[in-house]
Amino acid sequence: MPIHPVMAGKFPLLEGVSSIQELFENPTLADRRQAFEDHGGFAPPMVTTRMDEAPGPHGPVPVRIYAPDSSSGAPCLVWMHGGGFIGGHLDMPEADWVARGRDPGRRGGGQAA
Repeated sequence: MPIHPVMAGKFPLLEGVSSIQELFENPTLADRRQAFEDHGGFAPPMVTTRMDEAPGPHGPVPVRIYAPDSSSGAPCLVWMHGGGFIGGHLDMPEADWVARGRDPGRRGGGQAA
């Protein structure tokens, strides 16, 4: 899957930054981080969301369920972050907009992220 041109255009903001952790923790990079996270008024599609838990080997794992307004019985998509959260949070646009951008209403199915 190609990188969206808007995000690719933000890559120069990361030049000289050694890690995402540095981007989040170094106060001199705050302006660059804010510019990188700014999505210019883009609004993700509206869907119903609710929090739940799934059993995990070390206790419950929080999940957020994204669903269309009506239930159609269609299959769902489970999207999981591929690594540890060393910076950021569940509500940052990357996490939330990936699931919303899948547009569950278009196919009638729900998703868990």
